[in-house]
Order: sequence, then structure tokens, then C-alpha cells
Amino acid sequence: MVNVDLSREQQTADRIGRFMHTHPSQNLPALLWRLLGVCLTRRWFWVVVLLGLVGSAVFVMCQTPASLKVGTFNIQNYPKSERQPANALELIDSLELDALGVQEITRPHHFEKAVHVHLGPQWTVLFADQDVRHRVGLIFDDDVFELLETHTHGETAVTRGARATFEVRLRTETTLAKRTLRIFVVHLKAGGDGGEIRRDQLRRLRPILKDAVASGDEVVVLGDFNTTGESDRREVAALADAAQLDWTSEELLCTSYWSRPSDCPTTPLDHILATSPAHSVDAAGACETVGCEAEGACPVYVKRVSDHCPVTAEF
Repeated sequence: MVNVDLSREQQTADRIGRFMHTHPSQNLPALLWRLLGVCLTRRWFWVVVLLGLVGSAVFVMCQTPASLKVGTFNIQNYPKSERQPANALELIDSLELDALGVQEITRPHHFEKAVHVHLGPQWTVLFADQDVRHRVGLIFDDDVFELLETHTHGETAVTRGARATFEVRLRTETTLAKRTLRIFVVHLKAGGDGGEIRRDQLRRLRPILKDAVASGDEVVVLGDFNTTGESDRREVAALADAAQLDWTSEELLCTSYWSRPSDCPTTPLDHILATSPAHSVDAAGACETVGCEAEGACPVYVKRVSDHCPVTAEF
């Protein structure tokens, strides 16, 4: 007779077999507990559990859209100097954005060439279909976004020289999830005496944004709102409330510098609104490195780059 040493797994399985034979009416939970005992003795059980957890994590990550970083930048009178294009584009490159709304572009073709030189040929450059000196536009990374459509909303061009609102609809997707964005780029009337015109522009923008939100797409509004005072800020707040948008940049202390002979006041003129709160929002450039308390003359940044800072948000 040959002696055979049964493993613990086999011994447990035999006991379960005898249990089922002698207790056919025993309730299911008791049987499951005994089966679990067999599984726990097998080392491969834990390997299977680990693989299952990893697979679940990967599945969730694939379903979750990747975060996107967007921004707005008024590049003062681009190109206002020989060195400004390189200085501005190097700053933009350092921000690691997926899309950027731009204002005050006076030479669109020059700007497009500079974007391709400094950011790469995969960047698309688009402008609103409007013949004005200061153009508004959007640049985005083709490796991230697919262009769906564009639209120039002339409703906000309420006076001679006033800018239309530029809408660009984009899509980005991961393996199992996709995001569709409607990005609006604005540049409202400048100056402390332009409050009434800005109010009119914002009220004309309201139904456009409400329709965009109702479409189910994510909506992001980028631009120079020229909010020079509290009345302007109240109008932006009313717009955000009416269109059910989050005023993402509301807490920023400054986004621009006003160069005067004796001092350099700072103001939060540039803003981002969106359907969802951002993970982060920042004012870059001198607003980050120098801050909002410029003593005496404005930072050299104003001469070399712009009197505005880029404002960015990650969603």
C-alpha cells in the first residue's frame, strides 16, 4: 500500500464534499464560507485578486477623461517689438497648455509662424472672422484636440472696433471616454469709460453661452474682460449666474499692469469661466514672479512681453 500525503487544499475539498453529501439542505452561506477557506489556502488566489484590482483601476482611469489645461493671454499689440514674439512664445511654452485664447494680435500670419517655431507644427492657430486691428483667436495642440467647428459671434461687436466673440468646438478622447469643449474667446471694450459698452456686450453674450451650456458640451470662456471696476465685476458675476458657469478666475488679485509715469497699478482684467470648477487657476508671467504690488515703475516684463499676464486653469 502506498501512503499519499494529501495537501491542505485537497483535505479541505474532501471535507466540503462530505459536508455536501451529509447536509444537502444546509444553507448556502455556510457552503460559501467553506469554499472561501479553500481559496484562501491557494497562493494564486491572491494573485488573481491583485490582477483584478489593477484591472479595475486601469478601467476607471480609461473611463476618466484626462485633465486639460487652458488659458487666456492678451499679448499687447503683438508684435510690438522685435523681441516680443520670442519672449511671449517662450512664456507660453513654459505653461504646458493644451489650448490658449489670445487677444491683440495685429499680424495673424506672423503669430502663426512664431507659434509653429516655438511650440511646434502640431499647433493649430485660428482667428475670428472679423477685420479689426486687434484680432482674437485660439491656438490648440492637435495631439490633444480634434477640431469640430468654429463660429464668429458678431453680437458682441456693438461699436466700431469692438471685437466679435470667437467660438471653437473641440473634442478630445481617451480609450473609453471623450470630452467635447466649446471654447469662447472674448475681448471686451477697454477703458474706464467703456463700462456701458461692456455691459451691453456681456448681455448679448448671455444667450449664446446659455445655449452652449444647454447643448451638454463643456463650456469654457477665455479672455480680456477689461473689468476695471466693481460694476464690471458685478456684470461678470451676473453672466456666470445666468449661464450657470463657474467664475474660475474670480479670486485672482491681478492679471495686468497699467504703466503710468509715477506708478504701476495692477488690475484683474482677464478671466476664465467654465461649466465646472477648475482643479487650479493661476496668473503667470510677472503676476507670478513679481506679484500685484509693483513698486514705482512696472516690471520689465511689461516692456518685453505684455501689460497682461497669462491666466491658466486646469480642468
